[in-house]
Parts: sequence; structure tokens; C-alpha cells
Amino acid sequence: MTQTNGASVNEAREAYLQAWSEMMVRIWQEKILMLIGPHNTGALYHSLNQELIKQSGGDIAKIRHFFNYYGVYVDAGVGKGFFHGNHGDIGFTPKRKPKPWLSPKYFGSIHKLVQKMSDLDGEEFAVMMHRIIGGK
Repeated sequence: MTQTNGASVNEAREAYLQAWSEMMVRIWQEKILMLIGPHNTGALYHSLNQELIKQSGGDIAKIRHFFNYYGVYVDAGVGKGFFHGNHGDIGFTPKRKPKPWLSPKYFGSIHKLVQKMSDLDGEEFAVMMHRIIGGK
């Protein structure tokens, strides 16, 4: 991808970050549908959302992903049992198993995101140096 000016690098960065953030939500939704099974109320699935937060100059400052907090317990396989009123293990409740919808791919995806941002920053630096050296 050849960039001709800083604005197109910023546009490419924003487009990539938006697409990555939305892709993570879709991946999590697919994992939840696959892993949760018959006890799924849809609350965790429907709570997934994302937001890009921009600095005053328009550059992306932060990516935020939202979901119901109990999703981390589902991911880890811990928390209260499935039966209301059962506040402890009384011998006949099923033990929860981890349903890793959040962790496994997320950290690998963040690594790929960092690599892509490094590539785009390198392109932006090259454009800037071309302008300085070339006088344009």
C-alpha cells in the first residue's frame, strides 16, 4: 500500500483500527454462540460492543471493547452455579468449565494489531522524510 501523504496514512490507520475492533466483536460473538450452549440468555452476546476514542487532532487514542463483566467468569469457568439459590457446592450441581471466548485469540490479535500499526507508522515516517528531503 503506497501512501502519498500523511492524511492517507491516518485514514488507513483509522480504517484498519475500526475494522479490527469490529472484527474482534464478531469473533467473540461467534465464540459465545459456539461455547455457551443451552444456558445462554443472549445477554453476554448482545452486550458486546466497541468504540474508537479519538484525540482532539483526530488520531485514534484508544480502542474500547465493552461486554457484561460476568463474561470474564464465563471465560475462566468460575462463578455461581446454574441453579438459583445454590450459593455453594452441595454435591449435585454441575461444575463449571472454562468457555474461552475472550482470551485465546485476543492477545494474538493485539500482537498483529501492534505489527500493523508499526508498519503504518513506518510509512508515515517515510512520507514525512520524503517531504523534508524532497522539499515538498
